[in-house]
Amino acid sequence: EFVTFESGSITLRIRNTFPVPIDFPDPIVLKNAAVDTSEVARFSFAGRTFQPGETATVSTSLVGVTMQSRLRVQSTRVRAQASTGAVTFLPNSGIEFVMSLSNTSARSAKARIPSQAVLRVRDSLFTVDDSVALQSATFTGGSFSVVLQNNIDVRVSVFLKFTEFQNKTTRAPFTINHTFDGKGSVSVPVNARDLEILTTSTGIGTRVTFSAGIETIESQEPRLVNNGDFFRVELRPQTPFAIESVTGRIKPTRLAINAGATGADFGEASEKFKGNFTFDSVRVALRLGITGGFPTDYDLRLIAMNRRTIPAKIDSLVIPPPQGSAIRRFVPGPGSMTTLVLDNSSGLNRFFSKFFPNFPDTFVVRGSVVMNPPDVFPTSQGIKSIYDTTKLYSSIDLSFPLKLAIAGGEVTDTVDIGSGEKVPKDFVTSVKSGTMYFELTNGLPIQLSLRAALIGKTTSGRRDTLLWIPTDGPRVIAAASIDQGGRVSGSKLSSFSIRLIGSEIDKFNDADVMWFKLQVETSGGGVTPVQIRGSDFVRIRASANMVYTVNK
Repeated sequence: EFVTFESGSITLRIRNTFPVPIDFPDPIVLKNAAVDTSEVARFSFAGRTFQPGETATVSTSLVGVTMQSRLRVQSTRVRAQASTGAVTFLPNSGIEFVMSLSNTSARSAKARIPSQAVLRVRDSLFTVDDSVALQSATFTGGSFSVVLQNNIDVRVSVFLKFTEFQNKTTRAPFTINHTFDGKGSVSVPVNARDLEILTTSTGIGTRVTFSAGIETIESQEPRLVNNGDFFRVELRPQTPFAIESVTGRIKPTRLAINAGATGADFGEASEKFKGNFTFDSVRVALRLGITGGFPTDYDLRLIAMNRRTIPAKIDSLVIPPPQGSAIRRFVPGPGSMTTLVLDNSSGLNRFFSKFFPNFPDTFVVRGSVVMNPPDVFPTSQGIKSIYDTTKLYSSIDLSFPLKLAIAGGEVTDTVDIGSGEKVPKDFVTSVKSGTMYFELTNGLPIQLSLRAALIGKTTSGRRDTLLWIPTDGPRVIAAASIDQGGRVSGSKLSSFSIRLIGSEIDKFNDADVMWFKLQVETSGGGVTPVQIRGSDFVRIRASANMVYTVNK
């Protein structure tokens, strides 16, 4: 019925087939002739004379012009010029008019629409992901809707097919067929559990093959079509996808790692012991077993912190390659177990010694990992599968040393003295003196030194040290001799005595606390780690005498 142009032009070509010259003093006007008589185009040949057989063309714009199905040319004048002699007019003499349209696009139109293909795409490839080469995927859950929206006032038949999206049972490609009787929309629900994605992607990127077609169905009456009309296909997620299995290739991907855990706590021991430890064979073995996934390179450090001390202590260790490998990489797979070992060769002994007598209160693993590293990515190892049953199995074996060295070790503590530990007063007044004799054969590679003190109120009421035990200084038990392997090679004999007189025994009754200090050092000055064996021993022989007055 009509068309309104968005762009384009109309051209009028005139040819003079008269045997005399002619001209057009007035413009040639093209008008609508059906509903209205609006002007469509105006062509002016003013000032031009057409010689016999001569042709001329004039073009004008159609932008914004509405053209109806019936047109007419407004009457116009044609002038013939005089000839210089006799001429002959033949039956076909006259004026030829030819109109043509070029480069046109319609803003709107109303017409009977024939059956025709508006869009036809067959087995076209498009990339849905430029970093992952997905070969197959199945899902245990998830859904989406395919929404088809027709905003064209014509009957259309729509066809969509995604070759790589297949029904799990029938293996048929995912296909949608629908017919619209004019404008409207339809939503097609899709359950991901019913689909399996199977592609042929091997390089970077996942490509999907699709076919699509939109065909108009012949209309019996005119339909209005505008250039803003559209047909749209939209995928709308409904519920989250739950992956059952995925097989494919991912490009090398770097991930930052920053994970922490609480450290060990030794309670009061960490407050009452001071000194330096040298471990000989501390060993931490971390075993990782991952049933699926990609080979992964790691660049990680074990960072330890003790924030209970002032100032806080912090140190770190590089996590070494797995046992038996020179590359910091673990390879997942069924039955595959990767063992990461930290021991003296990685400085673990010095690492822990810096924190003693406390252990770190916080451990942090910090660094990065690269999944599917560049040397693996292009190979067959770069294509892996992950399942919803894929699990990480881990175990940690912490081996404390069979050999260690202690230098400057010192334990201090106090013991309350209750009334049950007091010596009867009448007995104390009868005692003149008492002596305990000790003879120790030390078959342990450890030297001990003991000193104690009685603490209580003095005669002035002030708390102070009432008596040192022994009164003449600490008693030392010499460590056994050791060989080059840190094993005991010979025992050492130590003898000493502790003597108290009656007045000193009375100090015991006045005290409410006994303070003691035990100094510990391994053989060799606490430098060389020593080994304590089941056959090592300490033999003690003790005797005592007492001089007292018998009351009559």
